[in-house]
Amino acid sequence: MRSRQFSRKEFLGIGAGAAAGFALAGSGMGTFLTRQAAAATLSAYSVPLPVPPVLRGATQSLNIEQMYHRFHGGMPPSRVWGYNDGVKKSGGYLGPTIEVQKNTTTTVNFTNNLPDTHLLPVTTELVPDGTDVPRILTHLHGGFVSGANDGNPYATETLFFKGNKQTAVYPPQPRATTLWYHDHAMGMTRLNVYAGLAGFFVVRDTNDTGREPNPIGIPGGKYEVPIVIQDKTFGADGRLFYSEDATWMPEFFGETPVVNGAVQPYLTVEPRMYRFRFLNGSQSRFYHLQLEGGCPSTRSAPRAACSTYRCGRTGSCSCPPRGPT
Repeated sequence: MRSRQFSRKEFLGIGAGAAAGFALAGSGMGTFLTRQAAAATLSAYSVPLPVPPVLRGATQSLNIEQMYHRFHGGMPPSRVWGYNDGVKKSGGYLGPTIEVQKNTTTTVNFTNNLPDTHLLPVTTELVPDGTDVPRILTHLHGGFVSGANDGNPYATETLFFKGNKQTAVYPPQPRATTLWYHDHAMGMTRLNVYAGLAGFFVVRDTNDTGREPNPIGIPGGKYEVPIVIQDKTFGADGRLFYSEDATWMPEFFGETPVVNGAVQPYLTVEPRMYRFRFLNGSQSRFYHLQLEGGCPSTRSAPRAACSTYRCGRTGSCSCPPRGPT
């Protein structure tokens, strides 16, 4: 997949006129090629960037459900899995951003409302009970959590099947940071995350408040945008395609990058500073986000804004994979 370079002006949306559109995807996303169908042309930058809703509070309850989601207006709807709190729906794919305060305890209840049949082929040899029945085990990636609440399949023997509820108590986190939660069921992690079971978990403090103004002068509110990049392969009918059969694959590389669950979306921005939180939610793929003139975060934004990706001396920004394999 070729990379596309964006100027600093295009990235930040700073222009002489009114608001500009920021292209969030690399070249090649205007066309999706699948193993199941001939190439079909998708219009570029016709889909607005989905932004997950934000949940705040010491206790949250999320239902894990199967639903239909349209990754692009030119594609049929796809069956996906996602987290839904019943009030602020996740939009049909991925989960809402859970936002907590530093040094506070958070409890999240995850209820399995998935169907009896998995969305994707399951390698039953990797599953402890040898079946392909969907189950969940949510993990807080990067958090300081006890073994019983971590969602580590080696530390948590309980299997949360349909109708079961997993209650995770996350202890106070020591600093403001970007974490993410995703499913980690033994033998099904890669499939459950690919189906859509992932979301941001953001820790705030008195400096990184998420609002404007704040003590460190960084963008907040609608000017702070979470961006999760993943790669998918789609069938002719819009379905998510992972493999022809249940044979285990050590790596997966999808043919179509998606951003926040959309193919080549656009973001209409104002002529001002923005903060982007990048998450590589792919299983195996690395992304090198090229920015002409160097990284805005190293040249314009406060140092705290660089915590979500790494910038090199040549001006390239590298987003290493953090997805489960």
